[in-house]
Amino acid sequence: MHKRAFVCTVILIAALAAIPILKKNQVTVEPKDTIINLTIDVIPGADVGSGSRENWLRERAEAFEAENAGVFITVRSLKSDQAQLLYTQDLRDQMGNIAAYTSGTFCDDAVFVTLDNGTKSQLYMCAGYVLLINPALCEKQGETYHIPSVAASDAQFDCGSILAAQCFSGTDTVIHTGKRSDMIALFQNEEISAIIASNFVAYRFCRMADQDKGFAVEMLPLSSCFTDQGHYVSVVDQSEAENQAAKAFAAFLMEEESQSVCRDIGMFSVYQTEDYESGTILSSLWENTGQLRIAPPFNWQNTGELARQLAQRALAGEASSVNAINRLLASFN
Repeated sequence: MHKRAFVCTVILIAALAAIPILKKNQVTVEPKDTIINLTIDVIPGADVGSGSRENWLRERAEAFEAENAGVFITVRSLKSDQAQLLYTQDLRDQMGNIAAYTSGTFCDDAVFVTLDNGTKSQLYMCAGYVLLINPALCEKQGETYHIPSVAASDAQFDCGSILAAQCFSGTDTVIHTGKRSDMIALFQNEEISAIIASNFVAYRFCRMADQDKGFAVEMLPLSSCFTDQGHYVSVVDQSEAENQAAKAFAAFLMEEESQSVCRDIGMFSVYQTEDYESGTILSSLWENTGQLRIAPPFNWQNTGELARQLAQRALAGEASSVNAINRLLASFN
């Protein structure tokens, strides 16, 4: 009798030892609910580098699935009008479990759950702005350049005009603002000497120069390191099992392995001590961007619109608007 009990105990210990230890972001799936299907909605935002956020997130989803049996993730790209319809109205049955979006996409955080970091949003990658110049059209004066003209976008999700007002109001630099595509065309056609460039724009022109399809460019830092190019994830409030799995994926995006490959699409890691390979476009961008102050989610849509209105007034010669812009952006420190 005692021998049989001893054998059973040994078998039980061996069975327990064979159970794999869950990694910190693995999801425990109950036997009665063995499948969890998640959807990630990628809300429009500029893609940079050599790939897209959609593909980058799809690769992270596949890695997460490999570590979490029974969890399956679909990555879905939404158009701007689709995103506005789904996420500004209570169409929860059509929303994804996770929204991946850029600063200024949402005004309302009501549909999202609080993540483990205590917020309803999590920054998982970012980009900045630099002054991209055509040296052939600029006059070098010692260690600095005289910039005759500069272009800046005034698009909804681009604070180029705000930075132009901060940096060039009151100078003799001629400032052009308008649609992003029009401002890029001005720079590409060498009608202006500089452009306030996001990572996306800087990558485009640096690569063209490297391939002898354009002119030589140089990056210079701006006096402001404020950016609205923060990329966030939030979890849509649905079933408890889905919420837990989605929050685990949000945490997975913050792990070193995920963060180390942000550079693959020309984006900065949220770990701002990350080293970028010397001589690369991303390294040059980082060196000329400085310590980023990033527009927060949810309230930047309204605040950004106010800042753009102030920028228009500043560029029309109203000096007090520049001070108002500085105060507004400084509130995000």
